[in-house]
Amino acid sequence: MNKEVVFISGASRGIGALLAKRLAENNYNVVIAAKSEKENSKLPGTIYSVAKEINDSGGVALPVKTDLRSETDCQNLVDETISNFGSVDVLINNAGALWWKSITETPPKRYDLINDIN
Repeated sequence: MNKEVVFISGASRGIGALLAKRLAENNYNVVIAAKSEKENSKLPGTIYSVAKEINDSGGVALPVKTDLRSETDCQNLVDETISNFGSVDVLINNAGALWWKSITETPPKRYDLINDIN
């Protein structure tokens, strides 16, 4: 029987990365979909570091750089997933943009970002 395939947006760190690791442990092929390709000292974790951890522990993970605001990136995510695994069985949309200030302190650009992602 083929493994089910899950892709998780926002999977380079936090809850998304944890979900990816746990699903891989439970015999899913996991697509790590996020924008983070390079390490950041303030926000550690990339699509590659999460995929490597899963693959090194015997799971199967595919990192795909994905900005959910880009139709091209989203189509590439689907294409890469189908090309590598043949299907998508589960989607977990975990990506999010946060802003910890009141609406009166929120610049329009930040407001648009939050709504585009969330």
